[in-house]
Amino acid sequence: MPLPNSRLMHPRFHENLRRSAVGDAGLPDHGLIFRPSDAAPTIDPVTKVLTPAAGATVYTGDLRVQAEPSQQRGDIDQGDQPVTLHRYRASLPYGADQILVDDVLVLDRSDDEQLVGRPLIVRDVHYSTFAVNRYLLLEDHPEHPTPEA
Repeated sequence: MPLPNSRLMHPRFHENLRRSAVGDAGLPDHGLIFRPSDAAPTIDPVTKVLTPAAGATVYTGDLRVQAEPSQQRGDIDQGDQPVTLHRYRASLPYGADQILVDDVLVLDRSDDEQLVGRPLIVRDVHYSTFAVNRYLLLEDHPEHPTPEA
């Protein structure tokens, strides 16, 4: 048990770890997280294409996305098409604290080209006193709009 008014670790210990966790080595991908709008979608009168309302961007910057193979939700039916939902874990700088469940992450740069442009929905945000990064649990969803839509 620590002495009264003492800390187990130096106050700047986590600050230094968090600073060293960013950059190309720690967070090699780049993307944005946006909050979808509740506004009604519009239909283009010429092309008849349904366009969702634009959402607000809540984070733009470096991050890392990893597949969570043990977290696969399995096959579901979406319309008449079978779809397999996969889960991912994203690591962002610790200060990225404005992200909420149901926000959407879209990568614009990654070594894995299959992840670029694929909308990933935030299903959980992890908080921790001793965390070095902010961690998100994500799920892909082929029907979700991208921020350009």
